[in-house]
Amino acid sequence: MIKIRSAAEIDCLREAGRINAMAHQAASEILEPGISMKELAETIKRVIVEQGGAPSFHQLYGFPAPACISVNQQVGHGVPSERKIEIGDLVKIDIGVEYKGYHSDSASTYIVGHDRQNAASLVAACKQAFQQAVSCAEPNRHLSDISHAIQQTVEASGFTVVKSAFSHGIGQKLHEDPQIPQFGPAGLGPRMRPGMVFTIEPVITNGSPYVKTLPDGWTTATVDNSLSVHFEHTILITETGAEILTRIQGTGRESVLGGDPWFGQESGLMTWQVANESFRVRPKKDTDHERLLQLAKKHMNPILLEAWGRPVQEDEVVCADDSITMVIEDEAGRMAGFYIYTQQNQAIHISSMIIDSDYQGKGLAARIIAECEKIARTRSLSAVELWVQNNNRKAYRLYDKLGFQPISAPYFNTTGMRKPVCYEETIS
Repeated sequence: MIKIRSAAEIDCLREAGRINAMAHQAASEILEPGISMKELAETIKRVIVEQGGAPSFHQLYGFPAPACISVNQQVGHGVPSERKIEIGDLVKIDIGVEYKGYHSDSASTYIVGHDRQNAASLVAACKQAFQQAVSCAEPNRHLSDISHAIQQTVEASGFTVVKSAFSHGIGQKLHEDPQIPQFGPAGLGPRMRPGMVFTIEPVITNGSPYVKTLPDGWTTATVDNSLSVHFEHTILITETGAEILTRIQGTGRESVLGGDPWFGQESGLMTWQVANESFRVRPKKDTDHERLLQLAKKHMNPILLEAWGRPVQEDEVVCADDSITMVIEDEAGRMAGFYIYTQQNQAIHISSMIIDSDYQGKGLAARIIAECEKIARTRSLSAVELWVQNNNRKAYRLYDKLGFQPISAPYFNTTGMRKPVCYEETIS
């Protein structure tokens, strides 16, 4: 029987979803070559518990870990081991969270560093299948519309759905009715109604649709060793469509590490230790806008007036379409600065980077560059780029010291600079 959730139940499910998204963010922030699968799982468990939840997967049917982590040809239910993540790995992280007796379930796939296995198109197809399926999730449509959308999208891209993988209802149990296959005709089965909660989770391969169980008794893998990708969110059917419960709310952005951000802002919530001081780094909120304008006016306008050859409004600095703005705060909550970046072709482009006077010279700019390099690596990009004003010699010297090289002739008193991203780093 498919349950219709009450407002009180939905509140619990939303909180379980929020905690799930926080755990995914924490895992994505430390996912890099050299970290072990067990370390990832331990971080996931710690965040879930700190946020007031419990790992749903641990001891579910006897499963021995707090999260499922599967690599490359492994399809799912991977038991985290001491295996260390390598450059080029295709890593699937699947997390379940229980909060006050209600569950959430969410999975994401990450390309670590170089896309050495040419997995980007497989990742993109799975993400597109998820988005098409969500677009079908609305009142009075049939559940099989979701199945059909996944199959059509995946096969149109030249890939295959895993026949044994199902989306499923979720609530007081992790797995409830309905079961929703990834294939089949549209227009069949129960109709969706407001208050229904279930997962949408395409699982696809670039080879066989069939899987085998590995000797550990849990991990499944493709029978032909082809690559697999898995995306999943828990959704609520509302009066007008679908609400994604396992996404950090308020960003309006979705994607995958290796694309743009799947669980809200890709950089998420971070703590940086710089010059023996602790700084909190977080995505911009709507309430930050005036403070960002004030900081831009204080530091950027005199330079930009000359650099761009015309008067520049502060909004031009802080209101960047299709960009991500990260705010830096000290331990007392004072704004130390902000930076804005976006992807342009094969590079992360830093469009603005402003550090307030009291925090200059501490190494924050270098830390921003390092973070953008990390983002570029996770997206398999080749460089970090920015524009520097020719009359800002201090900034030019800093970027030169950090490894940037000019890539263009001066244009309106600015020069483009680029730093190639290094993938062959030694992991300490």
